Amino acid sequence: MKTVEEILEVLKTNMEDIYNALQNIHKAEPTVEELRAMLKEKGYCTDNLWCIEDLTTDYRQINGEEIDDDTAHKIMYNALTNEATYDQIWYAIHHHAEEEGFIIPNK
Repeated sequence: MKTVEEILEVLKTNMEDIYNALQNIHKAEPTVEELRAMLKEKGYCTDNLWCIEDLTTDYRQINGEEIDDDTAHKIMYNALTNEATYDQIWYAIHHHAEEEGFIIPNK
């Protein structure tokens, strides 16, 4: 199993790839579907992307105020980059790979 540092390094590299891909997009703003297709062509799994709207449409502060975009990003980042989330994702990947008959050789 990869360490958190190794996973964060992979994510950093992937985010740089995504940023570079987005920089090469024409001036006309592409749709979310077009962006997903571009990333999928580069090998990224884009079927389960999260958006801050997943938080801002459902959650409110205790006093009833809406969550601002920066706070929603922070919450989403913390939820998706914590060690328990990584562990669960890697567990599920290994489980489903084994169900399909795949293993990691020499481990």
